[in-house]
Amino acid sequence: MIVTLISIYLIGLPLVYTVIHLIGIDPDFNLSLINLFLANLSLTMNNLGGLIIGMWMFYNAESLKQDKWTWLLIGLIYGQYSLLLIAIIMIMQNINSRLDLINSIRKILVLLIITFFLNIAAKSLLTPYLTYVMDATNYGFVIKYTSLLTIISYGLMILMNIILAIKLSSWIKSIYMPKRIIWIIATLFLRVFPVILFNVLTITQKENY
Repeated sequence: MIVTLISIYLIGLPLVYTVIHLIGIDPDFNLSLINLFLANLSLTMNNLGGLIIGMWMFYNAESLKQDKWTWLLIGLIYGQYSLLLIAIIMIMQNINSRLDLINSIRKILVLLIITFFLNIAAKSLLTPYLTYVMDATNYGFVIKYTSLLTIISYGLMILMNIILAIKLSSWIKSIYMPKRIIWIIATLFLRVFPVILFNVLTITQKENY
């Protein structure tokens, strides 16, 4: 999953272009190298936030006693939303150390700001430029095959939702929280948000005790 996602984010369109020419699926698909480069740059910029967040989580996961490959995958798929979950874990682990907590949250805020402006740059600069330099046919092909890559990404996201639901089910069982089936269904459909809420409730329970 990780290799597939990173390949899609970084070189997705050249991979599709190569497959099309090797198999001959669509002989009318004929982008110049510069247009292919610009189109893939736009695709990469749209996903650069998730790549940066995923790599940051991979680098810092072990210090938080978390599995680095799992967190790399969560960062790649959920992007900025995954920062909410890692923030909850940092709060849980640094609840008694105000300085460590402030430093951790500051890093997350910096990441959030950087990825936010990267998303704006991709949408407001590169996409209009592509429509300007490409003719309608070429741009149509870019949209078509970018959508195909997006479908693959969403398929991997659904698989990740199932993995999170399984993990959440085991967590709930270990602390005897009621209505486990509702939490599982919510995770399948609402992605990482129920996991964030579950961790918030866990913090609240620990504080009450």
